[in-house]
Amino acid sequence: MKTITLKQLHAKTGSLVRRAARAPVQVTDRGQPIAIITSPDSPGVDVFGQIRRLRARLSLDRGETARDLVNAGRRL
Repeated sequence: MKTITLKQLHAKTGSLVRRAARAPVQVTDRGQPIAIITSPDSPGVDVFGQIRRLRARLSLDRGETARDLVNAGRRL
């Protein structure tokens, strides 16, 4: 996996995102890993499935959705 700095990501976002379509790219900030950019079709990465499961889990008996809960948290 290629590793780049946050500064490099800011300077070359387009080319690095295109590269991530072929192979994951790890982003570091001050030497610490902070993100991995990868294709949504990468094996083992089911972001949309994770979001669907989270929304289903957060949907309460009163019909509240994840959005309702986030908005309620913002009002606190």
